[in-house]
Amino acid sequence: MKFLKYYILLLTFMLIKSLNAQNEPSFFAKILDANYIPAVSHDSNGNKIDSTNTGNSSLDALINSFEIYSNDRVFKSSKKESLKNIYQIVCNNIELMKELQNSYSNIYTRLEDVNGEALVLPNDFGTTGGYTNSN
Repeated sequence: MKFLKYYILLLTFMLIKSLNAQNEPSFFAKILDANYIPAVSHDSNGNKIDSTNTGNSSLDALINSFEIYSNDRVFKSSKKESLKNIYQIVCNNIELMKELQNSYSNIYTRLEDVNGEALVLPNDFGTTGGYTNSN
C-alpha cells in the first residue's frame, strides 16, 4: 500500500512536469553566423544565468528582454550546409520569433514556429521502392 502511494505521487509529479514543458514556446531559426545564436539566459526554473552579447546593442536588448531556455542545433550530424545552421530555440514568448523576423531577417534568415508539424513531408505517396505496381 505504501508503494502505491509513492507510485501515484511520482506519476503526479511527472504529469505536472510534462505539462509545464509543453507550455514553453519554441521556434526554428536558421542562423548563419554563430555570433548571433541567443545565449541560454534562464534555467528551467526561470532563474537568470546568462545574457546574449552579439555586439549589436539593439539586438542584444531585444533578445535579453526574453527568457531563452535552450538553443539546440537541430541536425547535429548533418553534412548538408543547408541544415547545419538550424537551431531550435525555446523561450518564454513566441513574440521573440516575430520580432527577429521583422527587424533582423538578414541575420535570422528563416524562422518557423514549432507547432508539431513535420519538418519534411514526403512526396512519394503510394510508391514503394520506386515501383508503382499495386501487386
